[in-house]
Amino acid sequence: MVMPEPLFDTHRFVKRLTEAGLKEPVAEALADEQVRLLTGHLVTASDLAATELALKTDLERVKAELKADVEQVRAELKAGLEQVKVELKTDLEQVRAELKADLERVKAELDAGLQGAKADLDVGLQGVKAELKTDLEGVKAELKADLERVKAELRAEIQAGVESTKAEMRKDIEVARAQLKAELIRWIYGALMAQVALIVALLKLFP
Repeated sequence: MVMPEPLFDTHRFVKRLTEAGLKEPVAEALADEQVRLLTGHLVTASDLAATELALKTDLERVKAELKADVEQVRAELKAGLEQVKVELKTDLEQVRAELKADLERVKAELDAGLQGAKADLDVGLQGVKAELKTDLEGVKAELKADLERVKAELRAEIQAGVESTKAEMRKDIEVARAQLKAELIRWIYGALMAQVALIVALLKLFP
């Protein structure tokens, strides 16, 4: 198995400096300082893994919160829809009861009225039935339209909430990416500055 090449070969570095004329203690001191500068600005795999884990944890938390909010909104909308259905059903039953009572009352009045005008009363009764049917159909149409409008409004509110949450999640992810990119740039800049400082030091030693 081939061993990976070390990031910085201190032995070779000391050897080259001593061959160039520096004393070995000075060369070793420079080698130690170079190692310290490199390791001080090096981002390790564990650092990257910790950052990635933190980002994943935040993402899972946001997903869980979004799911909980959607479920809560869905439950509230369902409860509201059920309540509207109950109220509409109650109103419809009341209208039916009132219409039935009116019809029974009209029938009683007709039966107790003039028997000789039965034909006229039959015609009038048919007219009343037609009017009641028309009114009932109108009520049904209005109730159906109101129900459809409520459904449309609820769907729009749910869609708006989901889109808003998605936008917030995208924004949080972009911010996290920007922060990670900034950290990497700062590390690269630090490493470059360390190299420049070392070169300047060497140039001062070997003018």
